[in-house]
Amino acid sequence: MTYNVKNITDLENIKEVEFEIETYIDNVLTENNNETYLFYYNQSNQIEKIQHKGQKENILENLLPDAVESFRNFAGNLVNNTKINTVQDVKSTNNNEKLPYNKTINVKTIKYNALDPRYFKGVTKFICDSNNPRYLALPQKDDIEVILVPQDCGDFPYRFYLLTIKNKNVVGNLYVEGEWHEPDDEENTETSSFSIDKNYNIRVETKFLDSFKSDIYKISDDGKLIKK
Repeated sequence: MTYNVKNITDLENIKEVEFEIETYIDNVLTENNNETYLFYYNQSNQIEKIQHKGQKENILENLLPDAVESFRNFAGNLVNNTKINTVQDVKSTNNNEKLPYNKTINVKTIKYNALDPRYFKGVTKFICDSNNPRYLALPQKDDIEVILVPQDCGDFPYRFYLLTIKNKNVVGNLYVEGEWHEPDDEENTETSSFSIDKNYNIRVETKFLDSFKSDIYKISDDGKLIKK
């Protein structure tokens, strides 16, 4: 489920947030509706409870732990006046992708998840647009989170880095998908793509004008990306 913010109203110690909620099953949009939530804070601006407008239930007491953490992070960003686009149920996002993974990203239709740079230490240097930090979730490997971040604010709108994250620290990075060429030399464009097999071997293939190369990487227990 992805909660896209439509409107935020500031009240005394309360923030009223209207969401457009999109529900996906196997990457297919199955439902779309609007809901309004009330975020209640104490005098120290810490979130105390979150309710559907018109209901008394505190959703923080009933959601899955991953969803509770996502809502708490969102609530913290709200009170700190950080730009927020979505609150994402991380567990549902990760489960949308399964191994083996072998896809090509369509930058015109892809739906990103909002990224809080403070959540992952070391991720800031991989964010090219600080006003709109985004990511795509890949299947998790044991206790290591794996995400894709777009590098689309420069000369090449189609470029992605794969990041490995352990204990909320970025420990590995690898350019895995996109296009690159020298200025004014589009005929010699390099095109890269990647896939992940069921054993989490990451294959990165790069096609040149008249040649081709393929490299395989594995993720170590500490989250590092190691070339085989």
